[in-house]
Amino acid sequence: MPVLMSNLNMNQLSGLTEYSIFNILQSPNCTGFQYFKNYAISVVEEINIALYQQQAKNTFHLDFKTLFHFDGESYHEDGVDHVIINDGVVITTFEVFYNILSRYPILPYLSPTPAALGYNLIYNFNNEQYQTTINFPIDRERRIIAEYMAMFAIKFIILHEIGHHYNGHILYRDSLVQNITKLNTFTNNLAKSHKELLDLQTMEMDADAFAISRLIDETLILISNDTRLFSILKCVDDIYVIFIIAIQTLFLIFKKEQKTEEDHWYSPYFPTFPRGCINLDCAKTNIAFKAKGIITPDKFVELTNSSFIAAEKYFYSLYGVNHYQDAIDYEESMSAHIKEVEKNWVLLREKLIPFARVRLAQ
Repeated sequence: MPVLMSNLNMNQLSGLTEYSIFNILQSPNCTGFQYFKNYAISVVEEINIALYQQQAKNTFHLDFKTLFHFDGESYHEDGVDHVIINDGVVITTFEVFYNILSRYPILPYLSPTPAALGYNLIYNFNNEQYQTTINFPIDRERRIIAEYMAMFAIKFIILHEIGHHYNGHILYRDSLVQNITKLNTFTNNLAKSHKELLDLQTMEMDADAFAISRLIDETLILISNDTRLFSILKCVDDIYVIFIIAIQTLFLIFKKEQKTEEDHWYSPYFPTFPRGCINLDCAKTNIAFKAKGIITPDKFVELTNSSFIAAEKYFYSLYGVNHYQDAIDYEESMSAHIKEVEKNWVLLREKLIPFARVRLAQ
């Protein structure tokens, strides 16, 4: 892949949308980090408007932590709903999508020539050094698409954590374990009984469903209002192509960064292959209810099949990680467990209702 080093200007070293954390020509208040903070606050305010008056409308606080491993958390303390996202989540997500769009056009009508400007990024914080290379696509349209895809992925993570609060997971969990508020501490101190893990996995999938539902709403808003995006995209289907690739790539990043696949029976998280499949199936369900006249569920499934394969191919070529073996193992070990989680939701839902602030899924 050629790297162009001549005729550069500052725009070629910067993001092009409000989502990018690399908007070096703008003030710190206009970077992607501030955009995502404002986004989270606006989501919470929108949800709170719809709450019944007697329901708790807690203070909400989202912050980014200067840590570089791929992680986030949610907890409730002193009447405040907290969401913490590590800087590494955001940096890694942009690095991956810029890298993919530097190499692959994603959509057939984008510039076919791969070209990027590599930028070495080095952080030193509390004796911890983090270093990565950001490959900015030279082509403007490719860079914009990369930033939309990173936006979808980061919003999924933020919405997942907000879902833990509004679906009652945090307060339900805290009611079971006194003086323990943070998910990681809670998980590490649990007796790893099958039922406890099943409940944790069920709540994780419920938080995923919360995030996917909100993101489908976002795609519909973009279709109606985003002239910038649709000056590039040729048809409505293409927004779902980039959405599906973004979500599937996010679960590949989870697999690469968190390395929890081998001991998934002792983790609150599903392995990333079935988790990604379940989320895309949830997206299809939302499409059926919300996007009538825009895209059919059958068309969404068709796009999912091709885009899923594309995401796996792109990620494997760049990072050597894919879900091919997981797909083989899935039929042997996971399908029965997924049915068990679905059955468990019926029981757990009743326990969550007293703590939930929004209507829970059936």
